Amino acid sequence: MVASGRTSFDATHIEFTGSRPFAIGPRPADEDDAGEVEIKAIFREKLMALRRLPRHERPAALRAAREWFLMAMKAAREKRARDRYGKYMLWRIQAPRPG
Repeated sequence: MVASGRTSFDATHIEFTGSRPFAIGPRPADEDDAGEVEIKAIFREKLMALRRLPRHERPAALRAAREWFLMAMKAAREKRARDRYGKYMLWRIQAPRPG
């Protein structure tokens, strides 16, 4: 894409022709971690929103945000464990049996 000595920039070309599955933005380290990454991002947004609250409401909102974060992370870990166990059981059922 060189025209008259200048390089043109076409974002759609870069976005859809990249060799990686996620050409734009960082790819999650593990697909299972994607939910936890999203939970952490939402928690950071909640913490940033605390600044807009009146000072006397901030401690209660912070406690609620922390409680939400802990419960969401626990649910994500439990879901990951269920999925992992389900994959293990599927593998075990499909494994050839002796005899």
